[in-house]
Amino acid sequence: MGIAFFDVDHTLVQGSTAFHCTGILRREGILTRRDMVRIAVAHLRHHLGILDYERVYAMGVRPFVGTSFDGCCAILDEAFRDCVKPHIHVDGIACMQAHRAAGEAVVLLSASSAWLLERFSQVAPIDGVVAFRQHVRDGRFIDDWDRPIPYGVNKRTLAEAYAAKAGIGLDACAFYSDSTSDQPLLEAVGRPVAVNPDPRLRWTAWRRGWPVVQWRRTMGSRT
Repeated sequence: MGIAFFDVDHTLVQGSTAFHCTGILRREGILTRRDMVRIAVAHLRHHLGILDYERVYAMGVRPFVGTSFDGCCAILDEAFRDCVKPHIHVDGIACMQAHRAAGEAVVLLSASSAWLLERFSQVAPIDGVVAFRQHVRDGRFIDDWDRPIPYGVNKRTLAEAYAAKAGIGLDACAFYSDSTSDQPLLEAVGRPVAVNPDPRLRWTAWRRGWPVVQWRRTMGSRT
């Protein structure tokens, strides 16, 4: 018995969930043009490995502060259905199903919004979601969130805590990721897998003998 942890952006999903959702959030007046520029800059800094994620997430929650939770849920339903689901990798879903068939738990581990990622259970076998979760009070989002943010070395800390609750060591777990920022957890699990890896992770995977896989076809693909 083990746990298969899956990163989401650029791993299970082609591209970024935040990017995919910006159109709807802009339409609904939650995001401004300036917010969208900030998202683009953060996306670039992530790929360059210089993201100040604490500062970025502090800015990222502000547009939602005071927004109705129920209203946002309706928007996220639409965003997942129309903007995120078509970009989910079919091979990723098949991989998750294989882990489940082998008796392992399947857990999403991502810095993306937990409120959005919970909807992945509509298309894949999900046993848990460890992700960024903005807090809600009196039915509205507030300027606070779960800590630590699941990014970088924090992913290892959170995965270790999640596995420990199940009485499982990380050596019995798998982790699928595209990013060198996830290297601390990839080094800790017994079965690290690089999925569509960035150049630095591809080099690390080759040097350490980690499997490298390419997931291309998405749920929205015509073939």
